[in-house]
Amino acid sequence: MKNILRKIILFTASSLVGYIARERGDVDWLPENLLSEYDDFLKSVDTIIMSKTPYDQILTFGDYPYQDNKSCFYSKQ
Repeated sequence: MKNILRKIILFTASSLVGYIARERGDVDWLPENLLSEYDDFLKSVDTIIMSKTPYDQILTFGDYPYQDNKSCFYSKQ
């Protein structure tokens, strides 16, 4: 089996105190231009890796936005 090394790039936004979202999961504090930069970045991504908590939160926004990407989820369970 051939080993394939892949580049992993983390793209996240956090507040000065280290939070990614508000206590209830809202990300309304993010500047609008960051969201457009994220869209551009996402076009270069083929695989999404996330834990269960962000996945559950994303599903509350409507349809899963990464349907065109491979997705991997991890959990402590």
